[in-house]
Amino acid sequence: AVFGEAGSEHELCSVFVGKVPGPVRIDVNPSEIAAWRWVPSADVDRLIKEEPEHVTPWFVMEWQRLRTEFRKEIDGLRARLSMPLSLQLISSLGGLFEGQRHIDRHSRPEPLRPYGELKLAQEQLAYQLTGVAIQAYRLPTVYGPMRAGQRLGLINTLLRNGLRHRVSRIYGRADTLRDFVHVDDIGRYVARRILTDSAASRSPEVLATGRPASLLEVRHQIERVLGRRIEVSFEVALENAKDITVARSVLPRHWYPVSLDTGIRLLRQTLA
Repeated sequence: AVFGEAGSEHELCSVFVGKVPGPVRIDVNPSEIAAWRWVPSADVDRLIKEEPEHVTPWFVMEWQRLRTEFRKEIDGLRARLSMPLSLQLISSLGGLFEGQRHIDRHSRPEPLRPYGELKLAQEQLAYQLTGVAIQAYRLPTVYGPMRAGQRLGLINTLLRNGLRHRVSRIYGRADTLRDFVHVDDIGRYVARRILTDSAASRSPEVLATGRPASLLEVRHQIERVLGRRIEVSFEVALENAKDITVARSVLPRHWYPVSLDTGIRLLRQTLA
């Protein structure tokens, strides 16, 4: 772009789009920028049209590209930036309610370990934030496809070892009751809440099935899916033997988790 007798420039123009909560201070390099100000986009259009001598030609070129080639993207960003801030917080049902059965809307968190205390503190701090829509989700035992190196849970371990004809060692009781949810159900539900901009609840949502299963039932379910017996060794560990069950009345509307049988079959399809 040629700028009168000053010469010409060929440079990369970076454009940043964002949202600030109020007046902010901009620190500029005085050897490069003499002055700056916030200007509404409509005023920029008028300035370029009526007072072109007050702007550089490369600014005009860039502004025209933004208003034509990137108009759709900028309008989309403007719409998203105008939405209220939101926070989706993943919490732990087991950490907060370990040892409690038939958890419902009247149940109160009573963490038994530091992990649960931390999760409860996170929830309390989140709901104290102002100007932010908070939605917390309390998850039970989650299973599903895992990335390499991730810690495997009960179902993943039993299924993987069953495929490899290995013995699985479980520290707990065979009759311990837990609630198992497939990770895809959680992902779909949370994504739908975000994309539809559903109003955040002032209380955490429990994303469980309301259909508890004992560790022995899980074993038998996996054996049915694999079509053969799997080897399991139970070692009693009282700290891992407490039941955690959920009443269906506490589950949110439009939450439809798959059954344990369906979830295990879906997981089986992802394992070699």
